Amino acid sequence: MASTIENIGLYGSTVGKLNLSPDTLAWASLSSSDKFSTTSDNIIHAEWSVYGKMAYLRVTVKDKEGKKSLRRFDGFSISSFDTLKATFLSNYDVSIVKTKMSLGGASYGLPSLKDSDSRLVFNENAVSPDGTENTQGPEMLSLEMNEVSQCVMRGTGTKDRNLIELQFHDNDNLEKNSDQLVQISFYVPPDADMDLADRTVNTAAEDLHAELVSASNVNSATGSVICEFKNDGLMKFLSPSGKYGIELYDGFLRMQGSKYDFKVKYTDISRLFLLNRPDGRAFFIVALEKAIRQGAQRHSYLVLQVDKSDSSVTLNLDEEARNKSGMKDEQLQGKFSNIMAKAFKLITGKKVFVTGKFRGYRDYEAISCSLKANDGLLYPLEKQFIWLHRPPVLVRFEEISSVEFQRYGGAGASGRNFDLAINLRSAKDGNTKEYVFSGIEKTEFPLLKQFLNEKKIKIINLQEDTGRKSYNEGDSDDGVGLDGLDEDDSEDDGDYGDDDAKKEQEEESDDSDSDDSDDDMSEGSDVEEARKRARGEPIKAPAKKRAKTSSSSTPKGKKKKKDKNAPKRGMSAFMFFSNASRAQIKEENPGIAFGAIATKISEKWKELSEDDKIPFEEKAAADKERYNKEMETYVPPDDLSDDEPASKGKKSPTKKKAPKKDPNAPKGAKGSYMFFQAAKRVELKAENPEISFGDMSKKIGELWKACTDEEKKPFEDQAAEDKERYSRETEAYNKLKAEALAMSSDSSSDDSDDSDDSDSDDSD
Repeated sequence: MASTIENIGLYGSTVGKLNLSPDTLAWASLSSSDKFSTTSDNIIHAEWSVYGKMAYLRVTVKDKEGKKSLRRFDGFSISSFDTLKATFLSNYDVSIVKTKMSLGGASYGLPSLKDSDSRLVFNENAVSPDGTENTQGPEMLSLEMNEVSQCVMRGTGTKDRNLIELQFHDNDNLEKNSDQLVQISFYVPPDADMDLADRTVNTAAEDLHAELVSASNVNSATGSVICEFKNDGLMKFLSPSGKYGIELYDGFLRMQGSKYDFKVKYTDISRLFLLNRPDGRAFFIVALEKAIRQGAQRHSYLVLQVDKSDSSVTLNLDEEARNKSGMKDEQLQGKFSNIMAKAFKLITGKKVFVTGKFRGYRDYEAISCSLKANDGLLYPLEKQFIWLHRPPVLVRFEEISSVEFQRYGGAGASGRNFDLAINLRSAKDGNTKEYVFSGIEKTEFPLLKQFLNEKKIKIINLQEDTGRKSYNEGDSDDGVGLDGLDEDDSEDDGDYGDDDAKKEQEEESDDSDSDDSDDDMSEGSDVEEARKRARGEPIKAPAKKRAKTSSSSTPKGKKKKKDKNAPKRGMSAFMFFSNASRAQIKEENPGIAFGAIATKISEKWKELSEDDKIPFEEKAAADKERYNKEMETYVPPDDLSDDEPASKGKKSPTKKKAPKKDPNAPKGAKGSYMFFQAAKRVELKAENPEISFGDMSKKIGELWKACTDEEKKPFEDQAAEDKERYSRETEAYNKLKAEALAMSSDSSSDDSDDSDDSDSDDSD
């Protein structure tokens, strides 16, 4: 007999209609094109479970190859069981079995793998009738292993050998605002007699982890490897961070790490980039349509730092595929960065974008700047901006509404830097987005402005408070103010693999933009001057400007010479690290530019852990103490002219001393964190006697961030009381101070009426 049931949901999809006919079991979504259908011969097993006021039906089916899978249908009324059981017996000769669910809320149980339908099932602990052993009670949790994307052991420490983490594929078919399980962790207690430090013996969690990995097939790959890039030092993953090897198959790539493994289908790759770095290496970026997840972090871009040293790789392609791609043999040889780009292009069939015509002040292809608190590189390409690397940002020109040049507002702001604000067009919901790239050197301005004008990107004029003309105001021929982007007139980003693009990628050209320099109407001289500086050519100042300066300038006073005998200031920890690392970097990178050395030192410093920085911080502290001691005994000389050399030991009568703090002034109010810090410091010192001052401060900060509002309230109350105390004491202090000033004023007026004799006596 046929039966149709409305408003039945299929797990992993939406609500639909279930049709039970003698020949088929079919389900169709009411809001999408999702469908499921199987014949009566393929239905193996059915289970009925009740949760709350509703029930669900789990049906085990097999495909043409005999592989079993599970389908769960939700939304049945409890009273429909008898009718549904009769229908299954009549149509499919399958008896529905009732399965009892655990409703007690227990968070621990016995795990087991169901090979029949690839499920991980947790049951309550139940005691056998004789009370001698634990048995499986009602079902608590059921997880389908074919939905698992990652199965990892949490961490690498001894305590982490008992923790298993499962991550699940994102489901794009769910209804809007629906929740889905993306991650779950389990703690598997070890044997009481086991030594966790002994790595030769697996823990119970590690044995279960091996079974789960095998059941979920997260490490399996069908087909043969076409190309492989090993983690041998020539490449480094920046996003997601970690050490991964790459295997390229026929339809997907696989990333293998010590903890996580990823599979990325080529259909999920939107574009590829190969971008040169100022330090002689390159970025290789894989932009994804579907983000991958590493723990709680989602990554829409795979960012690699690749070397440019000579290398080779073998492509396991058949003769037909090699002929189609123009390869003469199986080997790809050349720079490692170019080899990787070529291999990805051939195997994935995706275009590789390289840098365009833009060159900065130092002839680099990128501009050094910051996005929020992160330093990085901004690449102006032919049809888009891309910023690397944390987090990667890609902005197509067609998405830009306008840009603004702003005065740099960061720490130590001066006229040497500026900000670039990119305003995007309004989204469908009416919201707008803005990216502000800050700390750009002023020397990059004419080149960047020319680039934006050539791309016909609207630049908004900014009027300064001082009445100074903004960056773009007053130029009528520079193209500022043109809206939109003409796709037909814009050149596409270069594609790696073409002869010209490959030549441009491997060779540096000093006059790559020479054809465009004559088109600049407003700042041509600035652009040419910037390029000459980049090439190291002499720059001749305009005669008129020099004459005007000499005639209008007024002679200034002589500048005081620097005191060569003064104690040398203490060096910072970074400077000690810089001095220690410079020789090694020069040895590892022969011919490296001076600016690139500083960049490399800065990168290495950021990669150091807090423990690694301690020796340099100790040297800095000792040097600071040395400077302070020398300054205590040093007497600076008088103000010197250019003709009077400094002489050591000569007193300076004009030296000013900082005013002493009034010991009677009230002590400032403490914040809630300071009270929390005082309470926790003694406790942490007792628990960890060897803990350093820096580690203790870091630990207290982490504890404070983890506190709830209720836990912070006692300390906030203490801070409020201390603030009131400070207000009272300050009011009383100011009152006494005012009275003292009044008395002093009266005394001064009395003294002014005294005779000259009395004044002379006082002076004596």
